[in-house]
Amino acid sequence: MRAVTWQGKRKVTSFLPDADPLGLDTFAAHELPLDHAPHAYENFQKMEDGAVKIVLKP
Repeated sequence: MRAVTWQGKRKVTSFLPDADPLGLDTFAAHELPLDHAPHAYENFQKMEDGAVKIVLKP
């Protein structure tokens, strides 16, 4: 028996799910660096600028 090698090309993006299938890109209205946490929390408490969900990134 001989070894069989199969080579080919296929556009892989058709097999990948959408970049954001759960809609998490629009989950939070604000994304801020971690050092802005005190200001972000203040905005969240007062619900200023529509701050209902804030993501703090390290």
